Amino acid sequence: MPDNKTILQTLQDFSKKFEAFSQRGGVRISQPDEERKNLKNLQEQINQQEEERIAQLRAQFEEFAMPKTQDIEEDEENLTKAYEFFCQIKELTEKSGDNKTHLKSLSLVSPLCHKADYTGKNSSRFAFLRLWFLATNPEAKFVPEISEEANGAFALDFIELELWHPASFEKEIMQIL
Repeated sequence: MPDNKTILQTLQDFSKKFEAFSQRGGVRISQPDEERKNLKNLQEQINQQEEERIAQLRAQFEEFAMPKTQDIEEDEENLTKAYEFFCQIKELTEKSGDNKTHLKSLSLVSPLCHKADYTGKNSSRFAFLRLWFLATNPEAKFVPEISEEANGAFALDFIELELWHPASFEKEIMQIL
């Protein structure tokens, strides 16, 4: 049987500590109004950041929709030329080839493949050019894509529209527009 004196002493010690704790004000619970104000400020900051991000994405797309620089106009022309060339080769292959002799793969070399804006770490910029292409060519059956080859060089490819799956970044841009 436990020592009754020890249990009694423990309860008395606890009571004294609890009384002292209560006299000092106990645990301070933040005021609901203060908490709501902090949450409201945080939500306003989040909303402002989201509005700024949307404005930035719109502005980036508008650089392609209404180009103000020669570079972007050339990029759009280069992509359009590459698409037309690709379609001509596809058409020729369908007319001249058969199931034994046909074009297996096709990678185009384009000035776009040599631009840091569309390759490597900055490749998300290509999403704007691709979406511009699709917006201005609604009849397009193929979607442009820049891919890295085994030797580290980049090539311009086109994939069938039905097989293309936009990245989440592209989906976000499409929703904004």
